[in-house]
Amino acid sequence: MNYFLYNKSYEKVEDYDQLLYNSQNFKFKSITSILYNISFLLKHSLNNIIKSFNQLDILFISRTRVLTTNFAGRNIKGDYLFGNIINSLINEYSISNILLVSTDFGPTSDTDNYKTQSLFEYVTFYTLVKSFVKWTKIYCIWMLNKKEIQRHLSKTGCVHFSLLFNHFFSFNALFSCILSDYCFENILYSFAPKVIVANDDVMRLKPNASLNTKFIIMQSALISPIREQFIRMFINIFSLFKYKVDSFLVVGEKFYKAKMIAEDSKKLIITGQPRYDVLFSMNKIYNKQLFIKKYNIDPSHKLVLWTTQCHGMSIDENKRNLETVFDNCKLLNNITLIIKQHPDENLIYTKIIYEYINKYNINVFFPQRDFDIYELLFTCDLLITKNSTTAMEFIALGKPVIVLNLSEEPDIIDYVDEGVAVGVYDKLSFKIAVEQLLKDDTRLAKNRESYIRNNIYKIDGKATKRVTQIILGML
Repeated sequence: MNYFLYNKSYEKVEDYDQLLYNSQNFKFKSITSILYNISFLLKHSLNNIIKSFNQLDILFISRTRVLTTNFAGRNIKGDYLFGNIINSLINEYSISNILLVSTDFGPTSDTDNYKTQSLFEYVTFYTLVKSFVKWTKIYCIWMLNKKEIQRHLSKTGCVHFSLLFNHFFSFNALFSCILSDYCFENILYSFAPKVIVANDDVMRLKPNASLNTKFIIMQSALISPIREQFIRMFINIFSLFKYKVDSFLVVGEKFYKAKMIAEDSKKLIITGQPRYDVLFSMNKIYNKQLFIKKYNIDPSHKLVLWTTQCHGMSIDENKRNLETVFDNCKLLNNITLIIKQHPDENLIYTKIIYEYINKYNINVFFPQRDFDIYELLFTCDLLITKNSTTAMEFIALGKPVIVLNLSEEPDIIDYVDEGVAVGVYDKLSFKIAVEQLLKDDTRLAKNRESYIRNNIYKIDGKATKRVTQIILGML
């Protein structure tokens, strides 16, 4: 179910290679990556003998995305979603029996205050054998039925799903799904956590091995009503009612209504987003003048921030975006373009962006991918993005947003429809939109208060406390 939802498999698109690029599977694309994957698995499988350890208080499950954020006035490296919550539990409530497990393959990034491990560090030799046997069994069933399924897809006008099916039943995708399940089962057996808190990107239902464990899912990004309809469909068709989580924590009123569609949790609670607590006290943490001086930026310039999402677009759309932004910025006076890559973007896109920077003679600041995004949001005057949640944070700070969508498809997120962003859908409109918004954003400003209430709940610096109180109550 998560595989289907994560890859937006319900959308009819041409470029499935691009769509599936970011799926959480092993990357068997070269001899080097194959050898690395095998050595990583063998190293841990030969060393591991799964046995019961001391019971964990809280197990957090997320993706590998470690950022530097500000907590209680200090810059701390931690998980982008759970960092503030974990630091609060450790520092304010003295709960240290905590583990954060990443579902991504390979070694995890270091954090400052707590232990982080990869899901795949809990592989055993027996787990590898069991996963291979199960993959072989399912793959054989798929091959026996493949032609019939493809004929059916063709007759019903869903032939575009064939690529998805072929990808899902490949060794790369299906084996990693099966192995993930067994590794997670090993973790549950080893630690028997009292409470599990998961990122909704990686998990949406209780695992069978821990039905009696208190389970919390937390909203990590925007919630799409169509995804929630599919979740409800999955639950009903496959009778997954007993796997509903105890609590689902949503950011705002709008997402509460959207999440009600799925009926996949026993309780829905609006908490706000802990990582947005920093928005409440940004003027005490960051200093625009010091930022400008540190990075040698012209103080007379307006700062235009572009949060790219290259990994979620086709190569053609990425090229159109780059040409639109760079061509127009060359014509705009007194601005500095700041490019912030999405943490999940591949280094290939970094190389392409550098090619454009070298090609064009414009004022650009291009920080590393793990640069503090909140310092950039606080410092900049205008944001350009397609559908990133950085737009939501920028709006919360009372600043103007441009939605750059050159895909010729409708906007995925309704920033423009809700009147808090200006949409740019062709190259010619870009320069006009930038100039107008840097001069006057009154039209957008009048819609921000209701937008914040619906999407972020409150900018009061207390979302972390609301979430930790829920976790402590379950403990």
